[in-house]
Amino acid sequence: MTEKVKIQQQLSKLATHDDLTKLPNRTLLHELIIQSSLNSQRSQRSPTILLLDVNSFKRINDTYGRNAEDEVICEIAKRLSKTLYPKDVIARINGAEFCILVELSDPKYGAIAVARKILSCFEAAYTPDKQQLMVTASIGKHDTLKVQMPLKSYYEKPRQQFLILKHKKRMSISFSNNV
Repeated sequence: MTEKVKIQQQLSKLATHDDLTKLPNRTLLHELIIQSSLNSQRSQRSPTILLLDVNSFKRINDTYGRNAEDEVICEIAKRLSKTLYPKDVIARINGAEFCILVELSDPKYGAIAVARKILSCFEAAYTPDKQQLMVTASIGKHDTLKVQMPLKSYYEKPRQQFLILKHKKRMSISFSNNV
C-alpha cells in the first residue's frame, strides 16, 4: 500500500469517525441511514433510530473535569459496542448523545428490547479517575421509514421524547406511537 493511499484512508476515517470514541460520526451515520433505508425494501426490516442522551452530563465535567468526562464517554461507547450486535450502528453525534441505528423486523417491540439492552450498559458504575459515578441516560426512538423527511429531522422526534424525561434524571425510555 502506498503512502498516498494510507493518508487518504486516514483522512477518510477522520472525516467519518469521532476522534475520541472512534465510533461513526454524524456524517457516516447519515450515509448508513440512507443505505439502511434502501436495503429495507429488500430485507423487510425497518431501520429504526434510537437516540441516547446521557443525563446530567455537564455535572461530570463541572465536578470531575474534562478527562473524567472523556473517560465516561469512551466507556459508554465501549459498553454499547459490547452489548449490541456488530451489525448495529453506534454513532456519537454530539457531546453526550449517541445514535443507534438498528434494523428490526418488528420495530415496536424490537426497539423496546434494544433500548433495554442499551440501558443495561448504565447499571454498573463508571470509574473515571477512580471515582464511582452512577450515570443514567434517556432514549427516544424514530422509525425512519414511516415518514420521508430530511435526515437531520430524524433526530428531532427522539430528542423531543427524551428531553421530556431528562428532568427526571433517571434512566428512561420514551417512544411515541405516532412517529
